[in-house]
Amino acid sequence: MKESRANRILSLTLDYVAQPGISATPSERSVESFQKAFAEEIPYFKEHPEYWGFYPIENDPLERQIFWLLRKGEGDRTVVLIHHSDVVEISDYGIFEECAFSPLELEKQFLKEVDMLEPSFAEDVKSGGFLFGRGTADMKGGGAIHLALLEEYCQEQNFQGNVLILAVPDEENLSSGMRGALHLMEELHDKYALDYAFLINSESYSPLNGKRKISLGSVGKLLFFVYIKGKMSHIGMEQDGFSPMGLLGKIMSDSEQRPLFLERAGDEISPSPVWVYARDNKNLYDASMVTGAFACMSLLFFHKEPKELSEIMETFLKDAFDEYLSSLKASYREAGIDREIPWEPEVLRFSEFSNEVADIDIDNEKEKLEGMVLNGEINYVEATRRLTEQMMKGRQKETPVVIYGLIPPYYPVASSAKEKIAIELLEELNDFCAEPIHIEQFYTGISDLSYTRSMKADEAVHVMNALMPFYGKGYTISFDILEKWQLPGVNIGPMGFDLHKKEERVHKEDLLVKTPEIIDRAIRFVLCK
Repeated sequence: MKESRANRILSLTLDYVAQPGISATPSERSVESFQKAFAEEIPYFKEHPEYWGFYPIENDPLERQIFWLLRKGEGDRTVVLIHHSDVVEISDYGIFEECAFSPLELEKQFLKEVDMLEPSFAEDVKSGGFLFGRGTADMKGGGAIHLALLEEYCQEQNFQGNVLILAVPDEENLSSGMRGALHLMEELHDKYALDYAFLINSESYSPLNGKRKISLGSVGKLLFFVYIKGKMSHIGMEQDGFSPMGLLGKIMSDSEQRPLFLERAGDEISPSPVWVYARDNKNLYDASMVTGAFACMSLLFFHKEPKELSEIMETFLKDAFDEYLSSLKASYREAGIDREIPWEPEVLRFSEFSNEVADIDIDNEKEKLEGMVLNGEINYVEATRRLTEQMMKGRQKETPVVIYGLIPPYYPVASSAKEKIAIELLEELNDFCAEPIHIEQFYTGISDLSYTRSMKADEAVHVMNALMPFYGKGYTISFDILEKWQLPGVNIGPMGFDLHKKEERVHKEDLLVKTPEIIDRAIRFVLCK
């Protein structure tokens, strides 16, 4: 069994990786031919075509679909296996780009150029113990494990319970696949009387002190935006104006590594905020001050909800604005300049800002920009920047102001640390595994595990409506489904390294032997409870 299973997983991984499926591009649908061929080759699905299919994502401009397979056994207890079928782009591969989706050929090319590789990576290349290439670790290797195990279950007579595989697109962008899968799960639940007992995601892990990691949850994510309106002036008369660039610089530098944004879960510490985008509103150079600056900050969190985090953000922005103006005044005094600042610092959430705008059809502007997003012309970051710029033209005040809000996507924090079934499963796996396991509270790589449960759904919707300009039409989250199910789940995946880099790789033995055994044990344990 071990040898045949390992060979099958290897074959599936190579075939899966060979389909590019770059996120948020038409190539995402290239994986469908592989998925369709897989289902059509299995006798069980030939006999039961009603137990697999493609589920279209509603209003998706790329017409992407969720691939699903159901092994319908005895009883209603069901384990859900999820993985994403999209990958990030490959420009970082450089001279190796042509082989990025061909692991065996890529390994040969790496060996030919091994002297130009970073030393520790070169050692892994020479070891022969890894599969290289885009998607091997993130996360088509994990997907291949799911498919191979399901194929085995389809061959078993009197299989106890049900196993549902969901292969979702768009995880690397907006997670429209997993958000859409919630509705598919509702339909399958009603049609086949499925009792969703547990969910297993199979993102790869990087070992901690040589130990395998299993994650009990997934970190939450908010993408904050900040827009700062300045005051026009010639650069030779800067005291008459106000440049937003200095304030933005302070906000960015003060927010990274700030204790107020950091959270702890045992020995784990949430990642620091990262500013992922910043620009001014000038399209051409001239000798005048910048009048607007826009930036986005990615915030990953463990426990706090969006309402509390937005309140912390607002307080932080107000303090930063006050401190920046105080430093300006101190600089004026030090230089012997007699200058007062005739306006008070102001920080507004997006909904408050909207109430100050006149003579701008905000809904029409949003509709036009969202149409451009859905057509792939711009993304939600650019749409939000353009909307805020346009609305600022209708603001009834001329004084400087800081506007803040949120941009899609939002990932709710998910944790099964207190779930009885998760605790019992970990005890079972600790006894089963020959090697020690490190239990991680939160997977910090961001994952679709976030869309399995949600607390305070009404509060979250209120925050999205107040802070996220493009929430409610093209981008929505079915909080009602998440709150209703509260589906427990964990992440169990193969050992992988350097995701999103040209050095991306997955450990062969862990992919082909160890992880499949653990996931198989987990599935059977849950189904027999």
